Amino acid sequence: GDVTALIMTALNDYQVVIPVVDVRTWPVIIALKRDGQYMSVRNKGPLWVVYPRHAFPELKQAKHNPKWIWQLKEIVIR
Repeated sequence: GDVTALIMTALNDYQVVIPVVDVRTWPVIIALKRDGQYMSVRNKGPLWVVYPRHAFPELKQAKHNPKWIWQLKEIVIR
């Protein structure tokens, strides 16, 4: 069937469901580096889901904040 959600899990087991419509609507990225440097676990690495708030004012709404998951360890596609 069609993919509808991305279940993201962090190293500390924090989990968030990102609707696939989000990544079809906005250029959401999984960041590996910040300012050209790989991110350590201490600095929100190794991977961090980043929404383009700077380009889409609607993403500044608080309801989107929990989706900014860092220290990402697993993605399950549903």
